[in-house]
Amino acid sequence: MAKIRRYLPDEAARERIAAAGCARAERDGYYNDRQVDLIVERMRRIVPAVRTAAGKVQIEGQPVTDAGTGAR
Repeated sequence: MAKIRRYLPDEAARERIAAAGCARAERDGYYNDRQVDLIVERMRRIVPAVRTAAGKVQIEGQPVTDAGTGAR
């Protein structure tokens, strides 16, 4: 409650805190595009190890077949 009372009337302090938070988020990679890149990077390591009934799943522009159907 004390922090609310302290910062509610102090717009300049809130703006400094917000700017520092934005800078840290960008510096440390908290933004959405970076998180998506991390997911894609992880999937590229996982997917080649996955086996289906139709054979090995392929990535990097190669066909990926549905298990047991031969469909793409």
